[in-house]
Amino acid sequence: RELWGAIVKRRDRQCILSGSTYQLEAHHLFLKSQGNWKILFDPDYGVTLDQNYHIEAHGIDREEIFERIIRIILQEDEERALKILKHKNEPKKSQVINPPFPIIYQRLKEQLNQIEQTAWMDYDI
Repeated sequence: RELWGAIVKRRDRQCILSGSTYQLEAHHLFLKSQGNWKILFDPDYGVTLDQNYHIEAHGIDREEIFERIIRIILQEDEERALKILKHKNEPKKSQVINPPFPIIYQRLKEQLNQIEQTAWMDYDI
């Protein structure tokens, strides 16, 4: 889970709602209790929020925060936004299947390495 969070925070670099770079936390767009491990560890289904917005995202205004997040993602990456909305509209599965953690872990490590390599390209040396 820490690896997933590192990828999400490295990709976004700031809270996507406030622009803050302070007290950042990776947020799952869908509840972990829904049990869909295929999206649980997919960084496309996560965003970086500051601590205050992360608390709000789990509060009473969950849907409002979700809609704001989707509008922002839609401006930056339409394909990702449509992928998220497609999952939101799918019927929920009640059965939880144990995920293949070694495979997921390896994929996340590869994604983090790729992000770290491209991060160097952002700096003029």
